[in-house]
Amino acid sequence: MDYHPQNPTLGWHCFSMGIVGNRLFMLVEERDVASKKMVRSFLYSRVMTKNFFVTGGISQSGNVVTVELEEHGLFVGDSISFSNSGISGVSGKMTVTSVLDANRFTVMNSKEQTITNNDSWLCATYFEDNQWQIQELSTFANSAGVAATHLHSFCPVNRSQFAFGFHNGDASPREIGFVKCSINWATGRVTTDKIILSETLSRAAAEPCLRYYKNKLFLTTRSQNPNVGSLLIRCDLNGENISSFNISAEKIHYTNMPFHIENDVIYMFAAERAENEWETGQSDKSGNRYRANRPRMFLLKHRLSDWGKPEKTEVQVISQGIYSGEVANSACGVGSVVYKDGVLYCLFGDEDYRNSHSLTENARRANNAHIDSGYQPEIYALRIVLDKTLSGLTDRPLKGADNLHLPVFRGVNGVRTIQSPIEFDETTLFNKLASFVSMQVQKILATGDDYGMYGTDYLNGVNRLYLSSTHKANSQNGSTITLHNDKSEEGSIIDYRATAHKFLGGVHINTGVINTPPESAGNTEIVNAKWVNSQIEKNNTEKVLFSGSTQEPVSVQVSSLRGEIHVLASIRGVKRWDSFSLWSSNNTYIGASEYGGENADRDYGSLIRVNINDRTLTLTPTSTYLPTIKKIIHLGA
Repeated sequence: MDYHPQNPTLGWHCFSMGIVGNRLFMLVEERDVASKKMVRSFLYSRVMTKNFFVTGGISQSGNVVTVELEEHGLFVGDSISFSNSGISGVSGKMTVTSVLDANRFTVMNSKEQTITNNDSWLCATYFEDNQWQIQELSTFANSAGVAATHLHSFCPVNRSQFAFGFHNGDASPREIGFVKCSINWATGRVTTDKIILSETLSRAAAEPCLRYYKNKLFLTTRSQNPNVGSLLIRCDLNGENISSFNISAEKIHYTNMPFHIENDVIYMFAAERAENEWETGQSDKSGNRYRANRPRMFLLKHRLSDWGKPEKTEVQVISQGIYSGEVANSACGVGSVVYKDGVLYCLFGDEDYRNSHSLTENARRANNAHIDSGYQPEIYALRIVLDKTLSGLTDRPLKGADNLHLPVFRGVNGVRTIQSPIEFDETTLFNKLASFVSMQVQKILATGDDYGMYGTDYLNGVNRLYLSSTHKANSQNGSTITLHNDKSEEGSIIDYRATAHKFLGGVHINTGVINTPPESAGNTEIVNAKWVNSQIEKNNTEKVLFSGSTQEPVSVQVSSLRGEIHVLASIRGVKRWDSFSLWSSNNTYIGASEYGGENADRDYGSLIRVNINDRTLTLTPTSTYLPTIKKIIHLGA
């Protein structure tokens, strides 16, 4: 967006955009910077860049050339480039003179003739060659004349229709709903039809996200009341035949919920703005929002066959900020979900308690002003690979949206932090400090570039198991293990702090000899980096499938595909446990990626390949440094 000509009094704001056919549509709000209220709204549209390889469908009569091009995305006045059209005079960049419908348009040829080309030819549209076409819309005010609070989300319906959501929460009566938009390709104008949902649905809801699926419009809402919870709604495109219920049995609230529907399963993404916000049911406006805590990202899954049954909604923690207060999606980016080739991408902007920001300011000085006050905006993507049975997740790293910049964050103290991995040249390389942990989502409560946390609860006051590359964990805040080597040197130590040897999740460790720590290690005890008589216990369901020592492939039979497999392996002399779910781990890897060789997949490890064929489990040591498999245990069979 260009800077607003009346800045800093007015500024632009956009929460809704998408593509219909080959044309980008963007809902732009003009807002008063002081009050942050919407003054006017506009629909911006522009043809996208696309190459077309066509056979036939182009003809001329007189001076008029008629072109049949499926979902061309063109309005009158747009330009399109032709190559090898088979019609003399139709070549290079030309201007669209009329649009017949979503699939046909005309251009003018100075050479008068009658001809039809049935052979192959080429044409292309270019975003850069065209300009925004702008249409002013209403402010979608309520009956009291107060403009909508936000125009929110976007979903295509067909080749000539789309919808976006709105809510009005600034003045009574409170409203929430959607706007149905119909494109007239011939005139280049869009007509709107505002659909207001019932007062019952609107009273505690905001920021609807939309998807159109199998002739029904689906909406999720952001709850404004911890006692009500967010809603899942479906209706006809005219707003009739409405059905709704709370998304889950828990009162999930205070987050917008972008989503996608695939194979009759609704995948919804949500974030809390403050740690344990959902469990405690407190408002993010209660003073807990901008604090040094660790908000989480969630994936919610609901099958259409379970419609109306909130207790059937599955809720999984899929991400947590690496740094305290980091990465919760809100005012900096409400989030968008894209599905392609079996992969879901949830893209969102960060909101950090250390950052200051403005919804509407876009003055020429804004970037410097924001950076000086600690605001270093970033766009993130959660990448979710859905397995064929839709039973869970197979891929869940947090990553930057592109590789065109260093992921630098500068805090309010002026210190810049550069996250791994970063390659500066052929001799200097920063690699990730921890490999990905493969376990059930309910057991992984936090992972980052330099730590992992394992347990069944994240509330303060309960024991937790940390696997960390630093000895600076708080010894008063639960059980901690910091893994290093056995030299008992700073940076090369194991810190073991616990009141007992029993950890949540069932890991039991008999430690080695206690050594005296160096002064720099602080109030800790150091033990040798070895595991003695290690065992895993869980409800007496453990079954030892293999015990020995081998670098050859190991095949074992499992009694069922339920539960988890825990593997003890020796990697370059260091023993470690890895675990994975039998249900969703076929053709994956476990191990330590830092020893994986030149072709290592550094996000997942590449030391032991997991293959599951019916009830035969095969573990194959791979990579440059082969691990030695010591023990295989099946839990929860």
